[in-house]
Amino acid sequence: DWSVALGRRFRALKLWFVLRSYGARRLREMIRSHIDWTNRLAALVRETPDFELTTEPSLALFSFRYHPEWAPLDSELDRVNEELVRAINDSGRLYVTKTRAHGRIVIRFVVGQTYTTWRHVEEGWEAIREIASGLQPSHVV
Repeated sequence: DWSVALGRRFRALKLWFVLRSYGARRLREMIRSHIDWTNRLAALVRETPDFELTTEPSLALFSFRYHPEWAPLDSELDRVNEELVRAINDSGRLYVTKTRAHGRIVIRFVVGQTYTTWRHVEEGWEAIREIASGLQPSHVV
């Protein structure tokens, strides 16, 4: 039997409100859409020159890194990707985080905000590509 926990602390209150607001069917549709958009974006990353997918999508999360020709060394790529994360977040257009995968700095992309649409995901990817193209060797310290 699955039901909302009614213990003293009522830890499931947030989940109860989400289910009450959207309903189980709409919540499933939303999660499926986020996963689909994540897979579509990961395919775009694979096809885009100077970018590489570093982890396959897992639900609505994957990671990638910028790999421009002018930064051939892994140590340079880590600095370039750290600078790219900083520049993306400073732009105010979207927010990404960095992590390490296989010992390298990579950028995490997550689709999961309630009102996100495919258009938002595409605009986010366009912003990332635009900001990355503005990075030059002299900008990366």
